[in-house]
Amino acid sequence: MRLIKLALLSCLCIFTLPAFAEGKTDALICTMDINVWGNASICQCPEDEVYSEVTGTCLTQTAYNDLGRQGRYPQVCTRDLGAWGAPSHCSCDEGRVYSEESGACVTDVTPNIVTLSGKLVVTKPAKDIRFADISLRTPEGGNYLLNFSINQQDAMKLDGLWVEIVGEKVYLREGSMNSQAGTLITVQDIYWLD
Repeated sequence: MRLIKLALLSCLCIFTLPAFAEGKTDALICTMDINVWGNASICQCPEDEVYSEVTGTCLTQTAYNDLGRQGRYPQVCTRDLGAWGAPSHCSCDEGRVYSEESGACVTDVTPNIVTLSGKLVVTKPAKDIRFADISLRTPEGGNYLLNFSINQQDAMKLDGLWVEIVGEKVYLREGSMNSQAGTLITVQDIYWLD
């Protein structure tokens, strides 16, 4: 087995610049999340949430209203550093806390370190997206979204490889990190299985 350590990747906003350029103005500018090209990213919130320019995140209407009354400010996402080196700002709905490891709002911050084996499945991203979705499918039928930084070309080479991973398991609500509800593993170590 070969050990490879990978950097973490966290992104709260999705890059849909072509949609914005076409005049689809339902997407909002992330005022505190400047992408590598120097342009603001575009944030799209789930139907039951609104975008807050103060926090740079999507909030429920109640949390959005409370933010103004309490004068509460978001914490800096210390592990959400893009290629441009500037941190995003994070704030979570009531009952959730920000996980620095996953870059998402979670219901439980107790680290849940797991070791899982399975096959990597790489979903090729759309033409204008830089990173591929990588998930781990276990022999028992589990499917876990993996969170680590790797460029698209290298990610495509991983498709179908059997690995063992060690990482923190967190549960995502629908819409966080632009995903459906499910389980995310923030990868700490990867071992290639022969």
